[in-house]
Amino acid sequence: MTPPSKPVSSTDLLKYRLAWAPTAEGRPAMLREGREAPPESGSAVLRVWAPLIDFPWQGSECLLHEGMKIVPPPSDAALNDSAIRYFLSDEELDAVRDASHWIAIDQPVRDPVSAAAKINIFLIALWIVRPTLTHVSIRVQQAPDGGRVSRMVDRFQWIKDQLHADLDEAHLAAARDLLPGLFAVYAARARLKNALSLTFRGCISTDWQSSFICFAAAVEGLLTHAQTPGLTSRLADAYSKLLDHYGSRGPSHREMFIRLYNVRSDVIHGRAYKRESSLSNLTDLTDFSNALRELWRVVLVHEDVRTNLEQDDAARAEFFASL
Repeated sequence: MTPPSKPVSSTDLLKYRLAWAPTAEGRPAMLREGREAPPESGSAVLRVWAPLIDFPWQGSECLLHEGMKIVPPPSDAALNDSAIRYFLSDEELDAVRDASHWIAIDQPVRDPVSAAAKINIFLIALWIVRPTLTHVSIRVQQAPDGGRVSRMVDRFQWIKDQLHADLDEAHLAAARDLLPGLFAVYAARARLKNALSLTFRGCISTDWQSSFICFAAAVEGLLTHAQTPGLTSRLADAYSKLLDHYGSRGPSHREMFIRLYNVRSDVIHGRAYKRESSLSNLTDLTDFSNALRELWRVVLVHEDVRTNLEQDDAARAEFFASL
């Protein structure tokens, strides 16, 4: 069988590749039905689509990064393909159909940042700028060796009082501007990558204590510059210096940080059982989440900050002393 020579739309690619996914009979639908082979996708190119569920943006399309954009959803015909129906429950399919936008990614198969990581990095950027209900449940992948539907098991959670029901062009542009820094941190796989991974774990946790500890560990990963006693005070100083120098000035930065970091100590040292107010726990989690969001914004917007924080403790200490 020879692939079609005419240009192929993303919707057609989606339909072809889903039809090549395994079925209950053990063979791809295309082969079982005797159809043509799927369209050629280029040399070692991976293409991925994922529905942005509960994404409140009212625009149509947006280029986020090279090879990565927000697009309208595929046609109903593509979503009704037997292959995608095989992989998804009716409830999942309804949620996917209701998605007003999808994220589309074209990249080399051996890209240092995987398509799944790019999706999660976009969600982190969105969370930093403006937390919403947006999440991704599945991704549809087309590669030279075939296509498949995968569930995104680690899904973003949200704190009710932190949520926003709208997302305008300025918010999306701000999230887009954070992507180069986030991709650089991820691809470097150096010191800040650990803080990014911990931030992600905090964002997907369904338990306030687990989320708080992950956020606290992420903050330590961003700010730690010595192993001597006095950690809380040292982190609070580093946080307030960064925010005062690069972000929004405020006399309460240091005091706020110490108050919230003490909550982390309660959890770590087994005193959280005394915290019986769910409202208070979620309020503190929201405040610490917002503090980490602001910290990441400074790190990602200012390349000199990011460069210095990738260094060892001695270089970091020198950097903080200069602020």
